[in-house]
Amino acid sequence: MASVTATQVLDLARTQIGVKATDIKRCKYNKWYYGADVSGVGYDWCEVFIQWLFYKLDASSMLYTKTANCGAQGQAFYKEGKLVTKNFKVGDIVMFHWTNAKSSWVSSVYTMDHVGIIEKVNSDGTYTTIEGNTGNTTNGEVMRRTRYLSQISCACRPAYKSEISVKFSTYNIKMSKIWKGSSKNKSDQVLTLQCLLYAKGYKGKDGKALALDGDFGVNTEYALKSFEKAKGLDKSGVSGVCERAKWALLLGEYKK
Repeated sequence: MASVTATQVLDLARTQIGVKATDIKRCKYNKWYYGADVSGVGYDWCEVFIQWLFYKLDASSMLYTKTANCGAQGQAFYKEGKLVTKNFKVGDIVMFHWTNAKSSWVSSVYTMDHVGIIEKVNSDGTYTTIEGNTGNTTNGEVMRRTRYLSQISCACRPAYKSEISVKFSTYNIKMSKIWKGSSKNKSDQVLTLQCLLYAKGYKGKDGKALALDGDFGVNTEYALKSFEKAKGLDKSGVSGVCERAKWALLLGEYKK
C-alpha cells in the first residue's frame, strides 16, 4: 500500500464533484464497496466515498479499517491516536454531527453522522469540504460544501506523505565570456559551463565524462566545441568561446 499526500486525495476528490447517485443510493462507490449494485435508504455512501478515494490511490491502509460507517472510521483513528477535535486543517477527514448526542463509538465526541474531507480552511472560520452522499436529494451526490465549526464533531487525520513546498526566487546573473586561457578560465562560471555540458552528455577530448573541476582545460574546450557543432554553429565558426548567445543556448532560452 502506498502513502499519499493530502493534495493527491483532494485532486482525485475534485474530479468526482457532480457525480450523482440514482435509484435510491445506487452509485459507483457503493458498487465498488459492496461488489454489486445496491439500492435502498440504508446504503448511505458518504464514508464509502472517502474509502473509495484512498482505494483508488492504493492507500486504503491509511484509513486503518474498511467500513461504510462514519463512527467505525472515527473509532479506528481514535485507537491510532489520530482523531483530532480542534485546529482542523486541509486533508482532515472531518466528521459532522447533526445533534448533540454523544457518539457510541468514541465517547468523548458527538455522534458522527456524516463525513467529508477538508479542501480549504477559510478566513471567516468556515471550512470548504468535498463530500459524498450530500445535497437535497434522497440519493445524494459529490459536492463542494461550506461547513461551520459548530457542525464538526471531530476529524480523522491520516498520516499523509509529506509535501515539500519550495519558494522560488528570480535572480539575474551576468555570465562572463570565458574560454581556455581567459582570465576566468578557473572559476565558478567554468564549473557552471561544465555542469551544463555534462548534463547534456558532451564528453572531453579524452572520451570521458567531463570533470566538474572549474578548470577550463582542453577537455572542457573540446566539449564546448562539440556542443557548438551539434547546434549548427560551425557555419559561423566553432570558437570554443562561451559568450552570451551560447550561455543562453545552453540554458535553453536562445533561438537562432
